[in-house]
Amino acid sequence: MELHRGLRVLSVEISGTEVRADVYGGAGSVCGTVLYRMANELAARRRAAVLRRWARKGTAVTYVRNGTSASLVDEQGFLASSIGTDSPT
Repeated sequence: MELHRGLRVLSVEISGTEVRADVYGGAGSVCGTVLYRMANELAARRRAAVLRRWARKGTAVTYVRNGTSASLVDEQGFLASSIGTDSPT
């Protein structure tokens, strides 16, 4: 498993069922693109909206890759919702 914490979403593009998120930052000065292939256009629009909100708010995200699958996670927001507190993002 590969993890990179403290990244920021720089930009988000959507084309049909594909969503591309450019990310940068973290301890290793990561710069790259995460490609989401969604089941349908509605799911793609929803994913893009979340990613754009993170970009607008400057939310720190974590890149998680396991094998050939990868995703971005608002780790702080996820943990806050898991323990029942409000997330600042």
